[in-house]
Order: sequence, then C-alpha cells, then structure tokens
Amino acid sequence: MSGRLCITVMEGGWFQIGDAIVRIDEVRGSRVDVVVEAPKNIRVLRDKVIERERAKNATMSKVRTQDE
Repeated sequence: MSGRLCITVMEGGWFQIGDAIVRIDEVRGSRVDVVVEAPKNIRVLRDKVIERERAKNATMSKVRTQDE
C-alpha cells in the first residue's frame, strides 16, 4: 500500500525518507534546490528522467508487440 504525505519545509530544513536525507538547500522564487544524501544503492531520479525512461519502455514494448 502506498500513501501520500505533503511536507512543508523551510529553506535549510530537512527530512528523511528511509536511509535518504532530503535537504532544502535554497529557495529562489519558484525554484527550489534540493539536496538528497542517500546510499549509492538507492536510485534517485528526477521526474524528467523517469518520464523519458517510461516513454522509451513504451516504445520498446510496441516494437516487441509488432515483431511478434
């Protein structure tokens, strides 16, 4: 089961998710610099990277279906 939690953190504040520490480094207008300190075995990805991987996987899935 998954859930959703909304956290309000001031600049310089931090919170922890599992073994990862997430720190709000700097806020400039609508831009927020976030620092993630996590063990190397934890994969940390931005939304753009995840969306690109999903699109690539969807394309590969279509190619496989057409080949079958």
